[in-house]
Amino acid sequence: MTVLWTSAAAPPVPPPHPALRARIAGLCHLARVAAVAWAAWGLVWLVWNLSDPAAIMAAFSRAVGADLGEMSPGQFAATCAVGACE
Repeated sequence: MTVLWTSAAAPPVPPPHPALRARIAGLCHLARVAAVAWAAWGLVWLVWNLSDPAAIMAAFSRAVGADLGEMSPGQFAATCAVGACE
């Protein structure tokens, strides 16, 4: 078995480009802001849609295909928790 040895050093690393770094940093900050805005919008949407128990019960009754009648607040909270976990 032959082992090949090389004495050649790795090529030097080029210096960083400040303009490119600044441009990429701006895009990274924009992505972070977009992620926070998306999460906030999801929370607002969830609160908005869960604020009307009658509409939620009507939609759930249509989905199940049965008249569910009145629900207690505990049953409604459990339904909302299951819906939020989906």
